[in-house]
Amino acid sequence: MLNDLFRTYKKIIILVLILLSGVVFWFYGCHRQKGGGEAAQTWEETRLSESGGKGYHFQTSSLEGNVIFGTRGYMAKHKIVPVLMEISCREDSFTGTLRITLPGIDGKGVSHQSAVSCKKGSKSKVVMEVPGLGDVSWFSFELLDSFGAVRFSEEVICKEKTAKEPSQIRDVYLGVLSSQYAALKYIDEQIMEIDSEEVCVHLVRFLEKDFPVDIRELDCLSAMMIDGFETSSLSKMQRECLFQWVEEKGGTLLLGTGERADMVLSGLKRLLGIRIKKMAEQQYDFSSELSYAGNVRLDSAGLSLSPKWQELSLSSPCSAYEREQGEGKVLLLPYSLGDRTFLQWTGRDQVVQRLMQKCIAEDLSQNRQGDTSLWYIKKALYAFMNARHPNTFYYALFFICYLCALGFFSYYLLRKLKKREYIWEVVPLLALVFTALLLFYSGGRTKTSQQEFSALRVYDASEKKDEYYFLYQNNEGAAESVDLISEIQRVEPLDYSYEVDGVDRSSLQNISRDYTINNARNGFDIVFEETAPGNSYILKCSAGAKKEEEANCFSLNVEAEDTSFGGTVTNVSRWNFNKVVLIRGRQYYVMDEVKPGEEKNIDAQKVSFWTGYKEETAFLGNREEASAIGNMVEYLQQEYILENQQQNTIIAVGITNENKFRLFSGKGELGNHLTLYINRYELPEVEGERCVVNINDSCLDEESRNQALEYDILEKNETKVTYRFDANKVVWKMFRNRDGFEGTIYAYNYLTGKMDEIFKNEDDVMNCGQMEPYVSDMNRMIFTFCLSKGSDYGGAPVLSVVLKEFES
Repeated sequence: MLNDLFRTYKKIIILVLILLSGVVFWFYGCHRQKGGGEAAQTWEETRLSESGGKGYHFQTSSLEGNVIFGTRGYMAKHKIVPVLMEISCREDSFTGTLRITLPGIDGKGVSHQSAVSCKKGSKSKVVMEVPGLGDVSWFSFELLDSFGAVRFSEEVICKEKTAKEPSQIRDVYLGVLSSQYAALKYIDEQIMEIDSEEVCVHLVRFLEKDFPVDIRELDCLSAMMIDGFETSSLSKMQRECLFQWVEEKGGTLLLGTGERADMVLSGLKRLLGIRIKKMAEQQYDFSSELSYAGNVRLDSAGLSLSPKWQELSLSSPCSAYEREQGEGKVLLLPYSLGDRTFLQWTGRDQVVQRLMQKCIAEDLSQNRQGDTSLWYIKKALYAFMNARHPNTFYYALFFICYLCALGFFSYYLLRKLKKREYIWEVVPLLALVFTALLLFYSGGRTKTSQQEFSALRVYDASEKKDEYYFLYQNNEGAAESVDLISEIQRVEPLDYSYEVDGVDRSSLQNISRDYTINNARNGFDIVFEETAPGNSYILKCSAGAKKEEEANCFSLNVEAEDTSFGGTVTNVSRWNFNKVVLIRGRQYYVMDEVKPGEEKNIDAQKVSFWTGYKEETAFLGNREEASAIGNMVEYLQQEYILENQQQNTIIAVGITNENKFRLFSGKGELGNHLTLYINRYELPEVEGERCVVNINDSCLDEESRNQALEYDILEKNETKVTYRFDANKVVWKMFRNRDGFEGTIYAYNYLTGKMDEIFKNEDDVMNCGQMEPYVSDMNRMIFTFCLSKGSDYGGAPVLSVVLKEFES
């Protein structure tokens, strides 16, 4: 029969085989040979322009282009590093993939990919963001065609192997726009100590023609300085890029004015709204804040500022102003850092260090805070994995069905047929059938997304942030693929162990990839490679589009005092919240089980104050410390309380596992998930007043900073400290928070020369008149804290102060 079939359709079969052989030959022969012809390639380092910075030029027989890693070639650690590539084709059009592989420990790595499309004779630009690129010792840069063949490959060395110990000094990058750049070079390579961490400040120079128009190209900068530069010469797109970087990315902009104030502020009127008056020579006294800086006379611009600007207590009169601008901030100096007198002044470096601390400290603290917060995110995700239990209902149902079938076939049916002797065959057969069904059910009904993935969502409606954290863990060692929803705009590995030590060029080889993150048009595709059982990976996803129906979850009716707040909170959403946490500054209140439409009272007596000395389980105690919800409340402590100084804002956080979000496209809803809905509500604020929450954080003098008091800890029975407040403001009020301190507080009375006991109880308040004997002419206060008898270590008292503008 087969012979007859072959004779009948012989010509057709032979033709099909020839066509298949041709396809196979073209794919594995011609195509691979063409790709192999690209072996002759060039890769050379290039200087970007006279302003500095470096990139790389690559070339093959058919492709040519330039690539820049980071901001002008500078790659900051612990940041999202941009990769900019321009590519052109000489022959045919090119469609393929840009792939960057970051090495991990034990010969593994993680890849980031982005699509590349280039027409013949034209240039194409690709911008891709790669998390952790500044952390690795080397990485692989590859261009692949549409068939997956490598058309270009290069291994980029970031850190050479050295015998020296790795440096503990952290590199930070300060962008500069200035026509007097040579005068500012003294800042470059300066090593400073900022918040007990040594950093080296590197200047990254920009020119008018090469300032970016894409905010991603500024991502590696900790701050941007403009001094002696005509900002109106920047194009509209360049200025918009600068504005967006400050307002949306949380960047810091430092402006030096002086005699060139008109130039510097000419293109920033929309951002700042400052009026410039007559320039004059001004004498500044930096002695009050910087012991050795002294006095200096500088050419200063007369500036008319709105109430949004706050004076920084660096000198008298004020020499620096600060205002929040969206997510970021702007620092304004009436003088120029390139002023001739300033350059020759002996106190120059100390003042610059204080200014850099204002610019960079927040950027450094965000990284440290993020690392701390991630610990609780990971604990919550793993709590999901460990808390999974088999569905006992279905197993019980199987067992009942088995007993019913066993009774029917083994007893009733065999008895009816008078074949009881077959019971020895029927019972094992039924057991085998039900065992097979149970195994099939367990394997077939198990959803991959439920068993191998857990997710947390942080939805901050007021701040326009929507972030997902998800954990992949496969105990079987199989590969997995995930397509994320289209709203996801960024994916960042959080717990990956990169290769950070120096490497030897001769030892570089291709590494296996743990997973690949594909930057696709409709979201991100993530492919997890086959991995050893028990391996797990945590990724952070940032989403874009927001849903209006999810914006407002609560209605608040709150009255606030200095140390507490009270009132009611109503759940106006459709979610059933397991917990609701209200946060005001460092004050917090926790509610259990708030149902849709339910109104609950806030007991002002139970509002607590968070201090760094308190134990991690202070929120909930030990009863929930291992649960996902318990760890989320700990996450709120780190992310929304520890660094919070906003007394005029209440943050309402609802925690629920009822949100039906679809994290994976085409795979249904995720089973192991938890969501935080965050809303912010403004409280009435008195104009001209500024509340400094916990003066231990920012108002200690230089000697007191060397003690552990800034961490709310007393290390000896009697501790004497000095606080220094802004000399241009009035100490209007001071109050003691609910700190749990059981000792005694004394304040130095400048009228009697004695120490008086004050703040005997929590919630005690002293007004301006009561404070007057304890405040010096330079706005200093001296306190002595005594622990209870028998104690030489414990928590410090937590005091807050309200400062007010002088009334004219």
